[in-house]
Amino acid sequence: MPSENTCFTPVLSRPGEGWQGRKGHVQDIAAQDHPDLSEYEVFACGSPAMTEQAKICLCNSISCRKTCFSPTHSRRPHHNSSV
Repeated sequence: MPSENTCFTPVLSRPGEGWQGRKGHVQDIAAQDHPDLSEYEVFACGSPAMTEQAKICLCNSISCRKTCFSPTHSRRPHHNSSV
């Protein structure tokens, strides 16, 4: 269900030829679109490198003082089993 508090912007860092949406890194696009995040909470999910860059870009650089959160990345052990 759409909400006035939710915005979805598809962004590709390596788009194909037919891509007509936004290009670049999602944290950079978010910073361009929302230069003042002081009244917002940021939740970043993705690879550890991406979430760290999002934290640096959005939470440290452009005034997101409330909350910056990314889930803990953990790997579960892979068990081989033969049936």
